[in-house]
Amino acid sequence: MNGMYASLDDFIRADWEGGFLGTWDANDLVTLLHTWQTGDVSLIGKPGLATEGDDSTFANSLAGIKAKGLIMPCKTDLYFPPEDSEIEMSLMKNDSKLVVIPSVWGHMAGGGSNPEDDEFIKDQVRKFLEEA
Repeated sequence: MNGMYASLDDFIRADWEGGFLGTWDANDLVTLLHTWQTGDVSLIGKPGLATEGDDSTFANSLAGIKAKGLIMPCKTDLYFPPEDSEIEMSLMKNDSKLVVIPSVWGHMAGGGSNPEDDEFIKDQVRKFLEEA
């Protein structure tokens, strides 16, 4: 972990347990997990669940996004792997750009875990905004 921690156990104790257990309410974590498990952009604004034959499918929802986006997953993120973003990008019909963060920090990449990731992200965002 870039020399900041002696082992994965040290990282988990100092960063995860030290960061989340002391500051997060357990109900917040449960709500976050619920959102991840049930979140579906095709259901936004719909009173009930989408039904077969309905045009509010996940694919149609992504295809309907007009704003250009910069999608930046981390190559080692086990929660949101880059392969998921590649599938989502294939469904979008806009000029969004996919840039994979080359980091060992997984889900924590870009969250201030290390200066290299932060610099990579800043450079990519700068390039993206200059292209617009």
